[in-house]
Order: sequence, then C-alpha cells, then structure tokens
Amino acid sequence: METLKARKDPLPAIVGTGLLGLVTVVFLVSGRPIGWWQAAAVVIVLTTVYGLFRWSQGHTTVNLCNDKITVSSPFGSKEVRGGSVTAVREMPNGRSPNHLLLTDDGRKVHVPSSEVERGHSALFDWLAAHAPQAELDKRSIRTRRLVHERRSSATETTGEDSSEIG
Repeated sequence: METLKARKDPLPAIVGTGLLGLVTVVFLVSGRPIGWWQAAAVVIVLTTVYGLFRWSQGHTTVNLCNDKITVSSPFGSKEVRGGSVTAVREMPNGRSPNHLLLTDDGRKVHVPSSEVERGHSALFDWLAAHAPQAELDKRSIRTRRLVHERRSSATETTGEDSSEIG
C-alpha cells in the first residue's frame, strides 16, 4: 500500500490569515465606523472558513492499495476500485490540477492529486495498472503526457528511474 500525504504544512497559511483577520477586527473595533460589528463578524466567519479549508487540505491523504484508491480527509473517506472507474476528469486548481474519478455506479470521487506528494504520477500509474478502461478527458491526457515526459527527462539526466516527480 502506498500512502500519499499532503504536500504542504497548512499551519503558516492558517496563522497568517488568522493574524490578518485579527488586525482587521482590531482596526474595526478601535475605529467603530457604522456597521463595524457586522464587518467584524464577516471577517471572523471568512477567516474561520478559510482556516478550516486549509486545515482539511493539510490532513488529506490518498491511499493506493492494489486495485483500490482511498481518499481520506478529516470529513470522511471515499474508496473506489479500479474496475469501476469509467472516466477521469481534470479540474483546474490554480497552477496544478486535481482529478475527478467517475464510476460506473454514478459516484464522483475527488482526488486531490495536486495537493499530495507524487500525486499526479502515482494517480496515472495506478490508472494505467488498475483502470485502463477509464476514459481520460483532453486535459487529463495532457497531464499524463507531461508526467511521462518529466519522468523520461529525469531518467535521461540522472540515469536512474525518478518516481519522485509528480
């Protein structure tokens, strides 16, 4: 079984956003403009939601065990067998995409491939081995090609297989 853990520590982003929210609320309270308490409440709610989002991203794992992929987050986990994956859709996520696995029973499983170490290369290796029947969209085909090219160029430069790229 291969476990892919979150790539980044969420704590710096959470602390930075929390400090920005705190400073904003202090300025609102000290100046007391009209509607200051509503604005302060909005800032507190948005800061909390963002902090929870970043925290959950930092605690997400993807487990690849034979023909089974399990995506776990603090809010639950989803499991899919390779034989039931019918399609793969790429979802833009800033600079690096995530992927959506569609199954034959209509389920959709979000795989945060850009947010875990070796996410793209491990996902496409798993798909090739356990879900070759899955139809990839144009963007997923492009990402698979880029991962393969990076792996090939790393092998040529170092002379060894570099499965760390992804």
